[in-house]
Amino acid sequence: MVKVVNAQASAARTAIDLGGAKVASEAAVTTLAAAPDAVNTETSTTVAPKTSTLTGVAGKFTYTFPANSVTFLRIKQR
Repeated sequence: MVKVVNAQASAARTAIDLGGAKVASEAAVTTLAAAPDAVNTETSTTVAPKTSTLTGVAGKFTYTFPANSVTFLRIKQR
């Protein structure tokens, strides 16, 4: 698993090098992204995880991490 925190106010295009690991070409992505002052309340869920699938995963690839986010890339080994 790769965990990345992007505390910047802009998206961050990042090169990821898994050190030659043989990995599946798809990964599960979970992202929490919101304004720095966002809060969840009893009646509103401003910050909630979003899941997606990333294709094109390899030993080396690039990914754009959203602004003000925590992202988990669940990458399976082959």
